[in-house]
Formats: sequence, C-alpha cells, structure tokens
Amino acid sequence: MNDASPRDRRAELLRAGLDTLDFGFAIFDRDLRLVTCNKAFRVLRGYPAALCKPGAEIVDLYRFNARRGDYGPGDPELQAQTRLVRVRARQAHELEYALPSGPVLSVRYAPIGHGGLVLTYADITARKQAEQNLARKEAELRVALDNMPGALAYTDSELNIVLCNQRFVEMYPVPAELFEPGQPYPQFLRYLAEHGYYGDGDVEALVAKRVESLRNPTGQTFEDRHPDGRVYEVYRRRAGAGGTVTVITDISDLKRAEEKLARNEAQLHVALDNMPGALVYTDEALKIILCNDRLAEMYPVPRELLQPGSLYAFLLRHLAENGYYGDGNVEDLVARRVESLRNPPPGAFEDHTPDGRVYRIARRKVSAGGTITVMTDITELKEAERRLLDAIGQVEDANRAVTQKNQALENLSAKLAKFLSPQLYRSIFSGEKGVEVTSQRKKLTIFFSDIAGFTETTDLLESEELTLLLNRYLSEMSSIALEYGATIDKFIGDAIMLFLGDPDTKGEREDAIACVRMAIAMQQRMRDLQAEWRERGQEHVFQLRIGINTGYCTVGNFGSDERVDYTIIGNEVNLAARLQSHADLGGILLAHETYALVKDIVVAEETGTITVKGFPSPVRTHRVVGLREDLAIGGRMIRQEQEGLLLIIDQKKLTGKSRADAIRLLQEAMGRLAEADGAA
Repeated sequence: MNDASPRDRRAELLRAGLDTLDFGFAIFDRDLRLVTCNKAFRVLRGYPAALCKPGAEIVDLYRFNARRGDYGPGDPELQAQTRLVRVRARQAHELEYALPSGPVLSVRYAPIGHGGLVLTYADITARKQAEQNLARKEAELRVALDNMPGALAYTDSELNIVLCNQRFVEMYPVPAELFEPGQPYPQFLRYLAEHGYYGDGDVEALVAKRVESLRNPTGQTFEDRHPDGRVYEVYRRRAGAGGTVTVITDISDLKRAEEKLARNEAQLHVALDNMPGALVYTDEALKIILCNDRLAEMYPVPRELLQPGSLYAFLLRHLAENGYYGDGNVEDLVARRVESLRNPPPGAFEDHTPDGRVYRIARRKVSAGGTITVMTDITELKEAERRLLDAIGQVEDANRAVTQKNQALENLSAKLAKFLSPQLYRSIFSGEKGVEVTSQRKKLTIFFSDIAGFTETTDLLESEELTLLLNRYLSEMSSIALEYGATIDKFIGDAIMLFLGDPDTKGEREDAIACVRMAIAMQQRMRDLQAEWRERGQEHVFQLRIGINTGYCTVGNFGSDERVDYTIIGNEVNLAARLQSHADLGGILLAHETYALVKDIVVAEETGTITVKGFPSPVRTHRVVGLREDLAIGGRMIRQEQEGLLLIIDQKKLTGKSRADAIRLLQEAMGRLAEADGAA
C-alpha cells in the first residue's frame, strides 16, 4: 500500500512529467527564488545541482553564467544585475540564445499570477538545423514534425490537469479556467465536444472515447479536426511516474499536402515519399522523367521544357538567361546546377526569382537511379524571419521603456514614502491596507509631546536658527519613534502625535511598554541635544513635555474620495493631549490605564487627578520616574523577586522616620523567618 499522501503523489507525478520534457523548465516565486526545476533545465544550461535547489535566487544563476563567460566580456555582477532588471519588469518575452559551446536555446520568460515567473529553455539546435537542411532531408519531415515541441498537457491518474504549456492554450481558444492545474481534463474535453471539435455525434460518447484514451493510452496517434478546418494530431503515452502526457501537433499544412499528393499518386509516387511542392525527377542522363504541376506554377517557362524526356539542362539555361540565378556568366551558372544534379550536395541552397520570391532547392539521389529535385517556396518564411527580427527589436525597445517607467515609479514611490509613516507606507504598497474612506475601533496607546514655551522661544530666535533647531529635534524624535515601532500621525508645529497598535501591534501591554520606553528615550535624547546646543552657544534650548494614554479610539482613513488622512480620533486622543499639557518640563505623564499596563517595568509617582471634557470622573495621573531596571542599576531601587518573596524598596522616598520604620519592619520579618526556620 502506498503511504504517500495524494499531494506527495501529485508532486511525484509532476516531477516525473517535468523530467520527461525535452526542454528546461523552472518556476520562480515573486521574490525570484527557485521553487522547482526539471532535469533538462540543469542539463541544458550546465548548472551544478547545488545551484538548482529550491530557494536559490535567480540572480545567482545569472552570476554563474556571467562568470562562465556566457554573456561575453564585461563585469559579471553588472551583467547579472542587468538581466535581473529585465526579469523584474514582469514582462513575458522570448528570445533565442546561442551558447558558447554551440547549442542554440529558446529562452522564454512567462510571469505567473502570484508574482513569480516560469523560465523555460528549449534546445532548438535540431530545429534550426532542420530548417537549414529541410530540402536535403524531406523524407524525415514527418518524423521531425512528430517530435518537435507542440501543445502539451500532463494529467495525473485522476485525470486532473497537472500542467499544460502556452502552445496548448493558443491552439484551443477555450475559457482560461479550464487550463488551470487541478481542473478535471474531462471538462476541457466536454467543452470541445460541445463546440464541434470532435464532429457530429452524442457528446457523452465523444467525451467517453477520449477519456478512455487518457486512462489507457495506446501510444498510437489519432486526429481531431478543428471547426475551422485545422487538423491536430494527438499522441498520448503513459508517464513513468503515472498519469498521461498528451502532445498535440498542428498538422494542417501536412494534411493538405498529403491530400494534394494523394490526388496525383499515380504520377508522383516517388515524389510523395519525399515532400510536396515543385518536384522534378531526372534520370542519370539528366532527362526529365516527371514533374508536377507546382513546378509550372513556380517557374513560368515554355511548357515544352517541362515535358518528360526533355533535358533538364535546357530548363536550367532558360532560368539562368532570365535572371533566376542572379548576375554572372550563364555557362558557369548552368554548369554549377548541372553538377548539383550529377552529385547532389548534402545541404540546400536558395534561388531568388526576378519578382522577389525565394525558393529553397534540395536534391538527392534515389535508390532506383537518378535525382529528385524539390523546390519549396520559402518566401513567407523569409518574411516571417524578417518580421520576427523586427518584433524582437520592438520587444527590446518596449523592455527599455518599461524599465525606465519602473525606475520613475520607484523614484516617485521613494518620494511619497516621506509623507507617510513607514508602517502605513508598507501596508498600502503591499496591498494589506486600502486607501478608501474607512475606520475601525481599536485599543491604542497615544503619545503627545510638545516643546514648552515654544511660542516665546520663537520670538527670541532668528527664523534660520529656529528652523535648524526644530528640524533637528523632529528628526531625532522621529528616528526614536520608528525604532520603537510607533506610527507617526502628524507634526503640529512643534508638537508630535504618535500612536502604537495600528497598523502593526504586538498586543496592548507590549504596545504601551514600547511607548513608555520610547518616551524615556526621547527625554534622554532631548537632554543630550540640550547639552549639545548649549556647548554651541545656544542660550534658548527646547524643553519637552510628554503625555501618554491608552484607550479605544477610532483609527483609519478619514476624508473624501479625493483625499484621505490616516489618523485617530476620540476622547482618548484628547486625554493624551491634556496629559501632555499637565506634564512637568522634561517629564512624562501617564494616564492610569497606561500605568496599569507598564507598572511592572516602570517606576511612577501618582500626581493626583485632572478633569477632562468627555470623561465623567477626574482622571488619575502618574509621573514617570524611570525604568525599574535603570533605577536598580543606579542604586535607588532595591528589588528582589522569587517564589514566595517580592521586595521593592525606593530609597529616594525613604527619608527620616520612614527609613527607620522600613529597617524595623525588615528586621521583624527576618526575626519571624528565623523563628519559623528554628521550629522546622
């Protein structure tokens, strides 16, 4: 019994299917880290196995190529980063790349929905050679067509789609969701049956027939006819790890050629074994045995030159005299082609007609004697090659334009970041937070700070000096706020409004502790700045007051459809502002709820109550003395805690009689412990 989970089996099937492909295939996630690749991917590019493990960065592959010399001379890191920029553009593109060792690869980049990409390497060396040697090896055309990459789908043992290639999608214009991995392949077959791909007949029977070929592939090909007349050859075989690989090739041109050849089979039985097109069969004396009608269409020459028994050299001379072979001595031009009749060359050559068409000429000896000459009109192929080169140039231009636009967007994004809190900026640009007008109730810790006597100070300073001091102060305080994870709400002149708990939070208590630690760090930094400013001769320095409150607020985007402001509102915000106005110079004043959350780590003195509009009862307040850990180091606090014992002594508060009372109480406690220990 197989203990592997269905997911593991599907992964095994997928791996087996990928490794059966004759082209390299790799998937990268949105961070351009390798998720998976097949064996051909490593082999075609000569990558070591260690470089192709999941998690490897795509830029490491580019560095490997650059150091190996694949990109020619130049700085390897610059070459790698240049290619990384092109990939980050997330634009699908395809190109051909000749390896220094000789093979030619077709490289394709295809972005996928979640932000990653699919990178494929197909070795098209054979295809390139086949194009160049098409006329020489016409008898092998069918074999080449049956083995060239085409539409491919891989289904698992449950007939669900594991993967299909882009060519598959192009050949079947059906709803995109039918191609998604995990979709039942029979649904795709049913759609085709209902839209006439399998001809007339009962839909259920048509689908069942093809489902059976999926479950039990025979290894034999069969044909499907497209409603618009195209013919697809379908080949299925069982994959080694289970499931079925389906390869579909568009053989419409081949079928049309076969049908044309079949109509002339009596005269062209030798030519039919080779290739359709213009064909001449000459004997060893170079006399025409037969030729097809296509020859007369391609070469408008006197009909007597094409009659059986006529010397083929007469046709060659007529063509040479009428410009088919270009400029040159007619005798030399004819002699060269007569020699190719007697001793056919291994490759093909091209002729250009006076009206601009291009013919590919291939000759070969036949076993019965004589020579077969096949002429193929490759004008459209040549034009397609030209259009392809133009398209590649356009794609490169488009990639450059996209790169420039992306750079502009990055620059604009960096500028916009200055106007937003870093947490808010990250939330918006990651898609976690929208920009619509919306809000929610949430418990936050609110921070207000203000420079005491700022208005009076401004009257005593020059505007340049005031600007320098204020910007330095705001910059230093902002850095501390970001260090402790606070969201910077706004600067109100010299005042700063911050809060913790949105969009990121570590919990109510941790947010409150972080806020108090931040406030203490700000006051410490303010004292450092005061000393610095005084050393520089600045007579009037800033003094800071801070108020902190914890409570439920309304937080979110407020405003209109045209402009929104991310902020907080509510009575708890007003209370934090009032606490700040009641704080001592250089001090920090906490509301009681904040103190309750931080009292384990902060020493504070209760300072009475304040009355705030919107609150039915006076609000208890606490002045921060310092962090317990700092005060213990300084000797003011004595703290000892263990199971069954909690001892906290604030030496600053123990003076006179209270200190003597504390000593007496400690001595009494020691005596009672000693008595209990003796009794035990």
